[in-house]
Amino acid sequence: MRAGVRLRDIGVETLPGGRPTLALTGGARARLEALTPEGARARIDVSLTDDRELACAIVLSARRHGESALVAHVLTRGRGRRAGLVPGGAGKRRRGLWQPGHRMRCLWRGRLTEHLGRPAAEPLRAGAALLFDDPARPAALSGACAMCDAVLPEGAPHPALFRGLAALLDALEAPGAETEIWAAAYVEWEVGLLVEPGFALDLARCAATGSRDDLHWVSPRTGRAVSGAAGAPFAGRLLPLPGFLAARGGEPDMESVLAGLRLTEHFLARHALAGAALPPARACLARRLARQDNRAPPARRPVE
Repeated sequence: MRAGVRLRDIGVETLPGGRPTLALTGGARARLEALTPEGARARIDVSLTDDRELACAIVLSARRHGESALVAHVLTRGRGRRAGLVPGGAGKRRRGLWQPGHRMRCLWRGRLTEHLGRPAAEPLRAGAALLFDDPARPAALSGACAMCDAVLPEGAPHPALFRGLAALLDALEAPGAETEIWAAAYVEWEVGLLVEPGFALDLARCAATGSRDDLHWVSPRTGRAVSGAAGAPFAGRLLPLPGFLAARGGEPDMESVLAGLRLTEHFLARHALAGAALPPARACLARRLARQDNRAPPARRPVE
């Protein structure tokens, strides 16, 4: 290599949080210091992504199969949701790897693409282990993975949703983040999840007047925003629109977060799950956040 940099001077190491980075020594470190402006600090990020049969994946679920095997579902950037049989995955040595929210690099092996393959994986980031200081964070992680597992078809790529889920996991793993901040990020992620089955909320302007101001409601039928004045006579039949989702903005609080969860629950159940109930992990998240706010979650509004 050039400028006194040798390949042996560059290595990959894992930070305490699980993020990979480069470890530079010798000529590589000297070259980096020479390129870094005075008073600045260099930061190196390593991006691991799909490469041929290899893929970065996020574990969505794993269920026991037989005595020691697992059937695992993962979400990849370019190949979407995939299932695989993991021999020995339920054993003591490997069962900790296949936990929802864990990020790994997978090699999928199968005779045909429609067969249940056998993924070989190496861990990249065990995010679930970083969340146990707050019981609501593991509930959010499990809820997001369960929703992907329930909503997404197998084999269809969803690169935007993969990036959104990875960003949500980063928000959940951020130390010191306030509950309202990552919970609002979760609600916004579920709004994006609604796009995958072909239904998108229109929260930019009022469905009745076309105005972009004073948006306070959402129609439970069309998913379109309604202004406070136009929706006042029908307030009992409309869904509240949280300020952090509307154009009026505002800092999220627990009341608005719970309203956002009820909003996305209504449309996910109706348009993504064909009227079925949301996964238990998602319901657990709503209960935990409501418990933190010292109020029970209201009953789900029936579909009219």
